[in-house]
Amino acid sequence: MAAARDTNTSPRARTGLGQVARWYEERRDEIFGRRSPSLEVLRRSPAEYVVVALGTPRDVATAVRRVITVGSRWVRDDGIHARLARCHDQGWIPGVPTRAQLIFGGADMIRFLFEPGGRSLNRARGIDRRLYYVLLTLGDPATLLDPGGMTATRDEVVLHVLENFHFSPVYDLQLLATFEGGLAALAEACTQVLDGTHERATALRARIPEDDYFETLRRYALEASAGRRPAAPRFPCREGEISAPSGTPEELAALQRAAQTFTELWAFLAYCSALPTDPLELARRLHTLRACPVDAVPTLAAAPGRPPSDPRSERRPAPASTTRSPRKP
Repeated sequence: MAAARDTNTSPRARTGLGQVARWYEERRDEIFGRRSPSLEVLRRSPAEYVVVALGTPRDVATAVRRVITVGSRWVRDDGIHARLARCHDQGWIPGVPTRAQLIFGGADMIRFLFEPGGRSLNRARGIDRRLYYVLLTLGDPATLLDPGGMTATRDEVVLHVLENFHFSPVYDLQLLATFEGGLAALAEACTQVLDGTHERATALRARIPEDDYFETLRRYALEASAGRRPAAPRFPCREGEISAPSGTPEELAALQRAAQTFTELWAFLAYCSALPTDPLELARRLHTLRACPVDAVPTLAAAPGRPPSDPRSERRPAPASTTRSPRKP
């Protein structure tokens, strides 16, 4: 049997370079949450985490390009305001947030939802709060600029949904609804994956654990594009795939408020539009406010992904992970 394993192992995998590559991929999966928390969680040294988060020269170059891309899109606006104004005209959000409100609202998303939501798993890995932000800054600095994906293009969001399995893709589906024809583009892409005409159909189907993932998304996107208001799909979690958040009762209550505020795009945009408009006041608030405010959860009307039969009270905090999967340009 050992001989059979050797036969199936490529020459490159048996070399020192192959061993380094496997070491790198395993550690990177652990740091950025691509492995299920049900798998063995190993504690690594901070230095090892930092080296892996920084990545290879190619990873560094990619991270720099992403920062430049996201930063330039914020500066140019790239139609973000026009998309949100259309959502406001449709009655989906109470106001159109400014660029500063979106950026500081995104900072709140990271510190009130992402980091607390993955705290129990991070502690098991030996990653404290300070190291978490160091790893996020080194591994995916563009996420700090736009954790909500507001600068992503329509095709980037579609590809993100296809490539990354979501237990509840409601946020990204609502993000697609801000684009003219966004949900129709998702339906077309899912159809291509299902019939094999998509250029990455085989790889995408192999990557997603749920057999009905693409068909469910396609059906939702078609119904939503036709003007109906279907509930956004939710996929079942297997045992051990969610790590329960930990903390004091006050911390868990704050995390629940954050989940209700930041796991839907419409709630996030309503939250942003209610923030102060003065950048100096926003900066002061960033340094003084330590938990998601009690009055943070907005009241929303029905909008794409949020029919009246889908009450906000049924939502739960997102699965704990070290970082949220970014919408990469």
